[in-house]
Amino acid sequence: MGITVVAATLVANYNVSSSVTINTNFTFSLVSFTGATGAACGSGTTGAAFTTASYGSVSGASASSTNSTQWCFKNTGNSAIFVGQFAPETFFAVSSGSLPSGASEAAKAWVGTLSTTANYCIPVGAYQLFDATCTSVSVPGSLVLQLSVAANTPAGSYSWTDTFHGYSTASG
Repeated sequence: MGITVVAATLVANYNVSSSVTINTNFTFSLVSFTGATGAACGSGTTGAAFTTASYGSVSGASASSTNSTQWCFKNTGNSAIFVGQFAPETFFAVSSGSLPSGASEAAKAWVGTLSTTANYCIPVGAYQLFDATCTSVSVPGSLVLQLSVAANTPAGSYSWTDTFHGYSTASG
């Protein structure tokens, strides 16, 4: 008995061209931080959205400052996001409502320094603020919002909304 092998011969081709566009998704959020003081963002973040900074009650008789609870950025997009002081833009701005007369609000590093003039990068999936080239961590820990109230601020209840800004490049 002999074995017969039949080999198929390629006799025709048909090409289909394909393409896809992957859109850049720039999204970030602020998440609550529950880690130890000085711990890196990401190690103690709860993932819960940080949506309210309640400063409680402060005396308007003398100048004072008070901090919000700790929070971190989280880059949930597919591209690096840049935050910082892009003149004339700012890290964040009051988008509705108003601060008490003579009051100011600033973002501060809980431990270390958050520059008021630098730009920072938040790499994809990261919680920490990197330098503007996205190569090394500049602010590893959490941030707070700090409300500073001037002496003799009028009594009352105030509410406002802050909008944080993210940019597609390190130059704003």
